[in-house]
Amino acid sequence: MPKSNRNKKRDENHNCKAVPSNRMPVNKLSVKSVPVSDQPVSKQPVNNQSASNQPVSEHLPANNLPVSNSPDNNLPLKHPLNSKWALWYYLPEKNKDWEACQHQIHTVTTVEDFWSFFNHLAQPSELLNGVDFSFFKNGIRPMWEAPQNVKGGRLTVINTSKCRNIDINEIWLDILLFLIGEYYEYAEDICGVVLNVRNYGIKLAIWTTHQDKERLKSIGSSIRQSLTSTLNQAIPFEVHAETQRSAQTSGRASSKNVFTV
Repeated sequence: MPKSNRNKKRDENHNCKAVPSNRMPVNKLSVKSVPVSDQPVSKQPVNNQSASNQPVSEHLPANNLPVSNSPDNNLPLKHPLNSKWALWYYLPEKNKDWEACQHQIHTVTTVEDFWSFFNHLAQPSELLNGVDFSFFKNGIRPMWEAPQNVKGGRLTVINTSKCRNIDINEIWLDILLFLIGEYYEYAEDICGVVLNVRNYGIKLAIWTTHQDKERLKSIGSSIRQSLTSTLNQAIPFEVHAETQRSAQTSGRASSKNVFTV
């Protein structure tokens, strides 16, 4: 798909919800290219930098400008997200249990923070085998036992072992923009997204806080509409409790699909 068409698609689908009601299209802030890295992402917080060469205020109507986060009016304006989001990084280490290998890297609270952080983050295709990225609402740990996750499940958007000709880097960005925008029905039902990198393929799944079929089908439809790439495969839903039991008994975190979108 030509670059101009991809940008147009994002104009239509990716919006960030400001607090309390100021909304700004995410893609109005310029996206910088991500440098290729042979190393996993650093566990140290990334210094925030401006993601746009132009003042954000030039993209907004004069009567809808957000309030500056600083009393100094000469500083750039920032556009708060509806929710805070945290990125977790998992790399298995010998003599450490699963939870001890999970590290919260950084939390983003504004549109500008997101782009500054994302532009310094390794892409899915650059990650080592065994690594997980988890992007969750702040305060929710990316684990089955977390109170917000224990009664929910996951919508697997992409599993590259079952499909080909998929740009996983592009879909990863699309999903992150979809999440932070919260510009869809039942946004409160989503906890976050987990990206698993394995030798047999890369899996990307949205985690939900419940198992309500109708609401989750609505979310699945919204996900499809938000993607720049056409998604031809079904989006299956699995229950966390069953996936957890499968992992404990067989060593493989998978379970039967309850339904598909």
